[in-house]
Amino acid sequence: MKPQRNWYENPTKNDMLFVVIGGLTGFILLLLSMTNFFNESPFKTRYTFMYLLLLGSGMTIFHVCKNYFKKMVEQVFTESNC
Repeated sequence: MKPQRNWYENPTKNDMLFVVIGGLTGFILLLLSMTNFFNESPFKTRYTFMYLLLLGSGMTIFHVCKNYFKKMVEQVFTESNC
């Protein structure tokens, strides 16, 4: 049986692009749906839950991008040493 690939720990380029585009789209849609963005400031204490959701999503995007670029750097160094 073939081991399953983990998109979070070992992302491909398509995985990273999907997470970044999906995350940014989610940021915008969440901001627009939970606040009356065009008429009032989203920086109020009643939007604490929204901030937590955005923080969690942002951390996921950051870690997927970090893991992708770490994998790319490792591949460059292993190919250059051969």
